[in-house]
Parts: sequence; structure tokens; C-alpha cells
Amino acid sequence: MSVFCFGSGVDFRGGYFRREKRRAVTTEIQRDPEVPQNKINELLSERHQRFTPLQRLLHQAGNQETWSAELGALLPPALARECRVTDIRGPVVVVACRNAASATKLRFMAPELLEKLRALAAFHDARELQIRVST
Repeated sequence: MSVFCFGSGVDFRGGYFRREKRRAVTTEIQRDPEVPQNKINELLSERHQRFTPLQRLLHQAGNQETWSAELGALLPPALARECRVTDIRGPVVVVACRNAASATKLRFMAPELLEKLRALAAFHDARELQIRVST
């Protein structure tokens, strides 16, 4: 009977343990003497990416707060509390309202609101309001 434990380098045969020699598989990397190893590691690490997923998420959340504040300044106070900007996709501004009544009021205000929004830097390309009801 022969049992080999993978990864351990131990072989059990006939009632005794014997240490197996592991073959080390190595690949020789041709290194350019002008590029230090720590620079290579930095390039491969996540820190080198432009933004981490968390940074992108925090940036998007900050944008939503700013956009919602700018929209809220143009709306009546009661309606401003009910609506928030969730995204700007090119010429489309996506607005989420807490209930259908707020969404309906915002739809009626949309033509004049778009004109006022275009005067703001963040909304300069706005051509359409996409209004959604969300809780």
C-alpha cells in the first residue's frame, strides 16, 4: 500500500514514513537591470490602479450628494426632500423620488427645471430627466 500526501512531501509505504524530495518548479525571470524589483511590485499592486473600487464608490456617493443639493436648490423645499439625483449618464439625469406623487410633480416641472439645470456646470449636457420612484 502506498499513500502520498500532496503538498506535504510525505510518502507512507509499508508502515514507515519517508520524506520525499520535492521538486521545486521555478521560472527564471529575465530582469532588466534598469528596472528595480520594487518598481515591478508597485506596478502589479492594487495601489498602482487609478482608483480602487472603494474610492470609485465614495466618489460616486459624493457626486450624488452634490448633484442632489444642486437640484434641491431649484425645487420647492417639500419636493427637494423627496427627490435625489442618482446618476448623470451623458444627457440623461436620473432622479429618484420617494413616492409617485413627488415623481408626478417633478415630471410636470421637468421642462422649466431642465433649463435651470443646464446653467449649472454638472448638468450642462442635460437634455432629459429620467424620473424613477424608489423607496
